[in-house]
Amino acid sequence: LMELLVADITPKENIIGSKRPSQDIIKWKGVKINEVTNEVIDINWSWYEIVGKLPLEWVPPSVRRLTVSGNKLCGTTDLTVLPDALVELSLNWNSFFGPICLTKLPNNLEILNVSLNDFDGPLDLTHLPVRMKELHCNSNKFCGEISLRKLPATMELLDVSENSLSGYIDLTHLPRTLRELYLDRNAFEGETDFGHLPNALTCLNVACNRLSGHI
Repeated sequence: LMELLVADITPKENIIGSKRPSQDIIKWKGVKINEVTNEVIDINWSWYEIVGKLPLEWVPPSVRRLTVSGNKLCGTTDLTVLPDALVELSLNWNSFFGPICLTKLPNNLEILNVSLNDFDGPLDLTHLPVRMKELHCNSNKFCGEISLRKLPATMELLDVSENSLSGYIDLTHLPRTLRELYLDRNAFEGETDFGHLPNALTCLNVACNRLSGHI
């Protein structure tokens, strides 16, 4: 599966160490292997100066963390084919584009970072994994209205800043665990009830919208 995962990535030597894929995955850069099962459990290719597409359907089922931040990866991204074991996925600082589906993520996923790409389309936040703690969607081209009424009870950080999101925003049903909420630089508008914010909230940014109300 690992050879298929990097099939469209160049230069391969930044990951594999040579232009020809090696069958010995343990020698690949940024790859952590479970010493007991010999399965890949962690892939970290951040800032590897790699270019190309990343077909997520070829991520090994044993992988718990996949991080490819700060590269020039591109193409559309299917988040519905991620392995069930995945706990953290970071695709930020790339050139991925197109819509993404957040309603069929792995149940164990706790952290998802898709910020600083060219993703677009709507954001459905009503069926996120029950264990999710952090969701970073900032600095993309997401549009339309969002609902914050059914965020996971474990959510600690939500960042949807710097998009083209719009409409009324309901802040009366936020999870008690939420510490940081970034809604700035969108097109939200209307009278907003700030009287039911969770006690855990230490950072709320709603700048550069058209909201009204008292905090």
